[in-house]
Amino acid sequence: MPGSTKNLIDWLWRSDQLIGKPVAVIGASTGPCATRIAQSQLRQMLLPVGAWSCPLRCPSSHTPES
Repeated sequence: MPGSTKNLIDWLWRSDQLIGKPVAVIGASTGPCATRIAQSQLRQMLLPVGAWSCPLRCPSSHTPES
């Protein structure tokens, strides 16, 4: 995780800005669910902060190119 992202989460946590707030965690890649690990790690960091994140789902609209 980039240091700037961790600093942002730390700053928001100290100011109680994320407690009970819904948070969207998204990613983009060329393959199905390729950002799954990074999203999972970010969700784990947001839990102690008190943010609520949507369940992990992979887009069902991904279709491989022929």
